[in-house]
Amino acid sequence: MDYIKAAEELLDIQSALQRLPGNSEISRMAGGEWFVLYYLLTHGGRCFPKEISGVMMVSTARVAALLNGMEAKRLVSRAPYEPDSRRIVVSLTAEGREQIERGRRKTMAMFARVLESIGPEDTLELIRIQKKLLAGFARE
Repeated sequence: MDYIKAAEELLDIQSALQRLPGNSEISRMAGGEWFVLYYLLTHGGRCFPKEISGVMMVSTARVAALLNGMEAKRLVSRAPYEPDSRRIVVSLTAEGREQIERGRRKTMAMFARVLESIGPEDTLELIRIQKKLLAGFARE
């Protein structure tokens, strides 16, 4: 098998997928405010800014700017960490929880429609292959 040719075809497909209207919502949710909201939702509703910086692979200054905007929109709140008041903890607000849950429901419904159109066997195969790709990239 020509793996370079296969990689090129896969990149072409990924590029085409990125340009689809539905995928723009997914891309939006994978970065910035949506990423932080989802991270907080799936990690107990609270974390330290340094955690966000680490998982997003961006500077703490970028995270601080992002959190400033999110706090102004009342999506998150920041407060001193009780055991060590020198540290700040970020918390998901009710407004932030509502926004991320609404966005997640919308995206899940879109994905469900697409998966339904390809059928149960191909859906399971797609998930299996995506997991394998994820593991392969994690080793790189």
